[in-house]
Amino acid sequence: LYKKMALQQQRLSYEEVLGPVEILLDRVEKVWGAIHFLRRAWRISPKIDEIYHQLSYRLSTAASILAQSDFLHEALRQLSEQDLSPVQRRVVMRLAREGFTMGVGIEDPKTLRSLEEGTKRLAQLATVFSQNVAQDEEQVLLRASRDEIKGLSQKV
Repeated sequence: LYKKMALQQQRLSYEEVLGPVEILLDRVEKVWGAIHFLRRAWRISPKIDEIYHQLSYRLSTAASILAQSDFLHEALRQLSEQDLSPVQRRVVMRLAREGFTMGVGIEDPKTLRSLEEGTKRLAQLATVFSQNVAQDEEQVLLRASRDEIKGLSQKV
């Protein structure tokens, strides 16, 4: 993408721009899904929680870097000027909006630093929230009569 944009040989196609992004995001989603599943399955382990939170921050940072990419933003701008299907146009516009909300085009270092700190704090709060939900789920006690649960496995 960088080479093609730098050389300005031709207009970039939707597949050239978003094909690699889709592959990247698909891989991240698969790995993060597995990590999330393992965390839920091994919830009792503080070490798993610690690793999960470290990775959560790194994932958030990687998402910020991708969303703030000037090259991706420029490619999306070029794509928005092309004849796209309605679905392709929605994808391009959504990614462009994400870029703007993540700071694409902001050149003031102080403003960017504030945005990054806010994003980091938001990731920390989301982690605390998920921990609180997990703890709350552990404390839920279902009260039911024997007739209401007749036929259920003893594990339930």
